[in-house]
Formats: sequence, C-alpha cells, structure tokens
Amino acid sequence: MTQSQREGHSHVAETKIQYHRGRAELPTDPRYERLVAMIVGLTSQVSVLSERLATFQRLAERKGLFTREDVESYTPSEEELVQRAKSRTHLIETVFNCVEQDLALLGGKK
Repeated sequence: MTQSQREGHSHVAETKIQYHRGRAELPTDPRYERLVAMIVGLTSQVSVLSERLATFQRLAERKGLFTREDVESYTPSEEELVQRAKSRTHLIETVFNCVEQDLALLGGKK
C-alpha cells in the first residue's frame, strides 16, 4: 500500500520523475499532460490579469480617480455580486470543459 492509499487518496496516481543528464523528464501520461496544460494556461492568464490590474491601479492613482485603498474597501452591489458569480461559474466551466469531455467519452456519452 502506498502512502497515498494509506492517507485515503487511492485515486491519486503515484508519479515518478525520471532524470536524464540532470534534467527532469516528466511522465507522458495523457492525464498528467492535460493537468499540466490546464495549470500552465491558468497561470499565464493570472499573470496577464495581474499585470493589467496593476496598470489600471497605477493609472487611476496618477489621474486621481481612485486609490488602492478605495479598491480594497469597495463593497459590490447585489447586482455586481450576481454578475461575478456568473462570471466565476463560466470560468470554472471553461477550465474543466476538457475534463468533462473526457468523462463523457469514458461514460459513452457524446
């Protein structure tokens, strides 16, 4: 029994990283590759959004429109909260779409 199985994570695959000439060679399991692709895609999007947000905040401060403290203390309206929830749901659906497609194929659905 593996450590993962003892901790109740029997569904977690044990991943062994091989090294060749001092460089890591990651497993070629399609599930692993898909997960890495999802993480890389999300990380790049977070990076772009963080840079843009920082730019907007600096421009707003320079022009005297609002400060970072204004952003931190902002309370969204009910309408804004509903829109944010819809946007969050859409993002989650987009990110996990490939996983859902795989599950549908495994279950025989199209």
